[in-house]
Amino acid sequence: MINFEVYIFSIIVYACLRNVAQTIHAKIFGVSREEVASVIYNHRLPYKTLAFFLAVLPWIVPTIIS
Repeated sequence: MINFEVYIFSIIVYACLRNVAQTIHAKIFGVSREEVASVIYNHRLPYKTLAFFLAVLPWIVPTIIS
């Protein structure tokens, strides 16, 4: 549950502070704001997938077996 809470929290914070976050990260890493948005979006998918496989799947398998 903590993984999903962190994921939801990061989405809410990013949605509220999108312009600020993109500007700061663009200046830090020397890329455009569009690239920052793309990278942030591309990093969410693996996190969500790992959270599913490491949290939900171990709960489903014993439920199916029993």
